[in-house]
Amino acid sequence: NTTGQQQRTKLISSDTARHNLTNQHLLIAKMGQSASKPDISSPSVPKSQKVGIKSGKKICCCCPETKKARDECVVFKGEEHPDCVKLIEAHKICLREEGFTVK
Repeated sequence: NTTGQQQRTKLISSDTARHNLTNQHLLIAKMGQSASKPDISSPSVPKSQKVGIKSGKKICCCCPETKKARDECVVFKGEEHPDCVKLIEAHKICLREEGFTVK
């Protein structure tokens, strides 16, 4: 009788594990499907320009010289420091010349 109960317990545990695995696979498949469909209702990328007209690079990669100088200045002196204000403006000008809309 005890051996029969142990076998039934093993079968139930095995069925439960199989069921859980199937549910996990379905969830993963469903997540993959939803991730591959574009969300038309709220676009994640603005309709403005995506790459610079001179370099063909994204905004994060354009103007590396002015970006580096600006970042170092802000880290060591602070955003309000007069030197940094000039470097920030120089970086904005560079980005505008690439065709990006920058405030």
